[in-house]
Amino acid sequence: MSTTKTPAKLETIRALLAKAEDSRTPEAEAELARKRAFEMMAKYGVEQAMLNDANPASDAPTDRKIVLDNPWAMERVRLINRIALALGCELIHLGRDGSGPARRVHIFGYASDLQRVELLYTSLLLQMNSGLAAQSVPPGQGARA
Repeated sequence: MSTTKTPAKLETIRALLAKAEDSRTPEAEAELARKRAFEMMAKYGVEQAMLNDANPASDAPTDRKIVLDNPWAMERVRLINRIALALGCELIHLGRDGSGPARRVHIFGYASDLQRVELLYTSLLLQMNSGLAAQSVPPGQGARA
């Protein structure tokens, strides 16, 4: 395996997760796509660790700044922070983005770990949003004007 195939694998995983979370995808097919994506994520992590042992320069420490939008910006900060810590990265909450309600974070870690943080964070957001969209609001509990 070469490191040039890594972006293609990440795109495949993202496509599988998007298919799994698409409301038009039949449940059995969505479950299969989700399972395959998780298998690839697990496999990719093992392969990346092996590559890094063989060539330590291929996975250098790096950082990323990410803007987390509303709604629920602070909860998104907490979510990505927990994911970053679990994957061996460090996160600094930089506060609000200018005068708006969005939040900024700065994450530090190895490049492969940061990719996994972003991938898992995106996957969890998709799952939460599709779960929320599938819920119905009980009569009389809708938004008030």
